[in-house]
Amino acid sequence: MVQYLTFCGFTFQMIAFFVSFLSDLFPQANTANFLADNLSCASFLIANIITVMYWCLLIITKDPVDEDVRHGQLLMQRPPFWLSIVMHLANAIVAWMDILFANRRFSKFSLLAALVFGFLYCIWMQICATKNKGYPYPFLNALPEPEGLIGMALVGLSLILLFFWLGAKVASISKGERDQKVLKYY
Repeated sequence: MVQYLTFCGFTFQMIAFFVSFLSDLFPQANTANFLADNLSCASFLIANIITVMYWCLLIITKDPVDEDVRHGQLLMQRPPFWLSIVMHLANAIVAWMDILFANRRFSKFSLLAALVFGFLYCIWMQICATKNKGYPYPFLNALPEPEGLIGMALVGLSLILLFFWLGAKVASISKGERDQKVLKYY
C-alpha cells in the first residue's frame, strides 16, 4: 500500500494536520507555527497533484491502478469507486478548505518541502518497482525506461509549480478578505 502516491500523500497530509493542531494548542510556539504553515501548504500541493493525476489517468487509461496480480495470485483488489472518490478527491477538498480558512503563506520552504517529497517518492517508487518487478501503476510499466518515469516526474513538477502559484494567489486573496472583514469591525 505504501508504494502508492495516494497513501504517501495522505500520510504527509495527516502529519501536516497534526502539526497544525499542535500549533493551535500552543500558538506561542514559533517553530510549530512555521511547520504548520509550510507543511499544510506542501500538503495542499501534494493532495492536488494526487487528485489531478489520478482523475486524468482514470479518464485516459480507464484504470490507473490495476488489481495487483502476480504469479496468478491476487495481492491487492481494486477499491470500490466510492473509496476512490474519498481517497482521490476528498483530500484535495480538505486542502482547499485549509488554505481558504487558515492563514497560509506559501513560502519557498513549502515549495521545497513538496519538491523533496516528490523527489523522494520517485526514488521510493523506483525501489518498489525493483522489488516488485514492476511499477505500482500499470501505465508506467508500458512506457520506455527511464523516459516514462522522467516524463511523469516532469508532469508532477509542473503541477507542483502550478498549484504553488494558484494556492498562493487564492490564499492571499482569502487572507485579504479576512483582513478587510477584521478592519470593518474596528
